[in-house]
Amino acid sequence: MKITGFKVYPLSVPLEKPIVTSFGVMKSRQACILELSTDDGISGWGESWINYPQWGLQERTATLNAICERIIGSDVSDPKAFNTWLKSLFSVIARQWGAVGPILQAISAVDLAIWDVVAKSKHVPVYKLLGGTHKQVRVYGSGIAPDDIEKRLNEAIELGYQAVKVKIGFDYESDIRAVKHARDIWGDRHLMLDANQGWTLDEALKIFLDLASYHPCWIEEPLAADDKDGLVRLSAQSSLPIAVGENLYGNEFHQIVDAGSAHYIQPDLTKMGGLSSALEVVKWCADQGITVVPHVFGTALSIVASSHFNAITQSPWLEVDMNDNPFRSNLLVEGLNICGGYQNLSEKPGWGVELDRKMLKRFQAL
Repeated sequence: MKITGFKVYPLSVPLEKPIVTSFGVMKSRQACILELSTDDGISGWGESWINYPQWGLQERTATLNAICERIIGSDVSDPKAFNTWLKSLFSVIARQWGAVGPILQAISAVDLAIWDVVAKSKHVPVYKLLGGTHKQVRVYGSGIAPDDIEKRLNEAIELGYQAVKVKIGFDYESDIRAVKHARDIWGDRHLMLDANQGWTLDEALKIFLDLASYHPCWIEEPLAADDKDGLVRLSAQSSLPIAVGENLYGNEFHQIVDAGSAHYIQPDLTKMGGLSSALEVVKWCADQGITVVPHVFGTALSIVASSHFNAITQSPWLEVDMNDNPFRSNLLVEGLNICGGYQNLSEKPGWGVELDRKMLKRFQAL
């Protein structure tokens, strides 16, 4: 099975209400979708993460085009082996450019599209191809801003969700106020917190003491993602569970796992090298008893691909962003199948979904 063609779809849509995090404001949703074609007449879909920065869509489109041009004619019948080869092929360029992240984010789209193609060729869903048996995966609602807590948590209750994640990391007073407000509404259901790298070590140590009484399932990215030493110190001085991973690449996962400084590891399939790379992380974490829960903040395609990952690995939670997002609600022909707090996987081959080409054309940015 060889690659014969490809098309990159850079997408963008302005947001009526910007998404605010501790490190910036997202005024539009962006996405970079890849379609790969093979000599068997089968095409597959992949996605490359490109939420930040706002100008990153031009870079990602150029990088993904360059990578795909290089793999025309390549045999992709063994996705894991091909993923290893592709990462090695571009490793020197990534280091020379100082752009390991962008390169792996682009390779992620290639890897996801190849898994879609290979599973379709064998007439099975991706999760069944890789030994998964569960057709349902439990979801939690995320991306909830402090000024949206009441609205989004009530929506989550109506949808049957048993877990949500609230954004913090702004300042001590507003963070505590937001968590208290969330716990008052949410009761004793699962509550996750996401600081988006918003604190110094001293700030994290202080607020961790006061967050303990709210019993969060985890606190996500309390420190800068590259502050490995700080994370070790924080985890040693607090019993609160820590989650990291969305901004880790390659050997950085090994460093965190070996240090034992996180309770949850969160690979993003559209950022860190695709499904193949994420499955490698699962193996490393299993040896240390660390739970893997994928990070997801992209289109409906990334949610679907991550749901297959969860079905394969029996990961306990699938992240679903609760902010308004046309790429989640309008990109698939048949839409997501979330009911009663669970995402239901399709029995169709590959990812089991088709993208709406009218929507791809409507939102095309470049």
